[in-house]
Amino acid sequence: MDDLFNKSYKDVLGSNDLFHVEHLMGGLSKNRISLQPQRTTYNCGPASVCTILELLGAHHHEMNISTELGAAPLRGTENKSLLEWTAKNLPVKSYGENSYRGGLAIANIINPFGKQGHYVVLLGIKDSIVRYYCPRIEAIITCELEQLEWKSGDGIYKNWSINIESSHDFWEYSFVVSRRETLITT
Repeated sequence: MDDLFNKSYKDVLGSNDLFHVEHLMGGLSKNRISLQPQRTTYNCGPASVCTILELLGAHHHEMNISTELGAAPLRGTENKSLLEWTAKNLPVKSYGENSYRGGLAIANIINPFGKQGHYVVLLGIKDSIVRYYCPRIEAIITCELEQLEWKSGDGIYKNWSINIESSHDFWEYSFVVSRRETLITT
């Protein structure tokens, strides 16, 4: 496990008041929706897919999706395989660069911990404030959209997302994180 995994956003961003972090507790509640933490350092893509499935009322095991997506250490999940899988299995309404208009989406951002590409689940945007779930630190982050370093790790894609059709606005929802079955591994 890398040391960066144990740091909080505040540790990484310093005294930056532009980010608000809601740390989530494990466990279940009938009034809350459960989110999926990533189980390996490279499974943010599969964990984001599992979170979307949970938000849409379905369940799938992260490691099965990881295999289907071809996620691997050091490389993670490629945008192309994530898009192909979601297009076949989720109600995708749009995708690509500069396609996000609010609502539920999987976005590829730069992880503030290690400056690599990292998938997160966008939950919504209001007045240029975005709220998203980071499966790596198991937290909801709220920040100005312009503060989000929103590009792929290789720098090829900017503001890239897969936008999901949903009848719910998840901006106001309360969440809990599903309990981990295993420790984070590399």
